[in-house]
Amino acid sequence: MSAMRRVTAICNGTVIDHIPAGHALQVIKMLRIDTNRSNPVSLVMNVPSDKMGRKDLLKIEDLELNQEELDRLALISPNASVAIIRNYGVAE
Repeated sequence: MSAMRRVTAICNGTVIDHIPAGHALQVIKMLRIDTNRSNPVSLVMNVPSDKMGRKDLLKIEDLELNQEELDRLALISPNASVAIIRNYGVAE
């Protein structure tokens, strides 16, 4: 079976992958992300993962996490991977 992209690529922002299944909403709350703001937030929950069985994923457009936010993320999801996206490519 071929892999299918469930959420489109973002031009600029942050992708948080490998969040334990069911924890993405907790990550949004902990990072104090205002889901009512104009910047889109894509949330995918309980998707298959070779490494984890199931995982959650967040894509936050036009927002780059600072060190304090990364430290808070590590408390809830220490094995999450974070990618800073600029012009549709991984910058960090």
